[in-house]
Amino acid sequence: MKKTATLTVTARFFLITTLLLCLFAAAIRPAFAADPGSAADPLVSKSWVDGYVQEQFEALQNQIDSLKESLSTSCHIVLTIGSRTAYVNGQAVVMDTEAVIMGAGYTMVPARMIGESLGMTVSWDAVKRQVAYSYRGDTMVLQIGSTAASVNGAAYTLPYAPVINSADRTLVHVRFAEALGCTFTWDPVKRQVDIYRN
Repeated sequence: MKKTATLTVTARFFLITTLLLCLFAAAIRPAFAADPGSAADPLVSKSWVDGYVQEQFEALQNQIDSLKESLSTSCHIVLTIGSRTAYVNGQAVVMDTEAVIMGAGYTMVPARMIGESLGMTVSWDAVKRQVAYSYRGDTMVLQIGSTAASVNGAAYTLPYAPVINSADRTLVHVRFAEALGCTFTWDPVKRQVDIYRN
């Protein structure tokens, strides 16, 4: 009889221990269980991996596109008075006419080269003798021989009127670009103008 009681105590101990282990395993299982199809799931499918890679690639591509856009919108142009060589973002560009100083010290720059280097669309109306610049929804119209201009239809006054030089090229006062969000600096020693678009 004593032998049976010992087995019963041992069996009870084993049964209680097994039950406690099962309860403990069930309690901690959600903390270690992986969602089906997640990266922690050891049975991840090829289609899930392909989808995950595509999502990550698209996010990176969006960041790359954003960086390209920010780089393409910034521009730095360096012109020296009397020189046909300009520098656009550090690259030498030979212009068909040089920047000059006219009147009482007004810096005049080649209309098309500056506009296109800044990413603007430049058009010429030979009948009206007007230069038009378009950039990101903004439009500026300049009239040859007049300081009166317009920006998005509103009146704008230039410090010096656009001219056509002896080489049949249109020159505009450098400040025209300010109306379309650009800035510039002037170095009187080097006789150099720097135009920036950020």
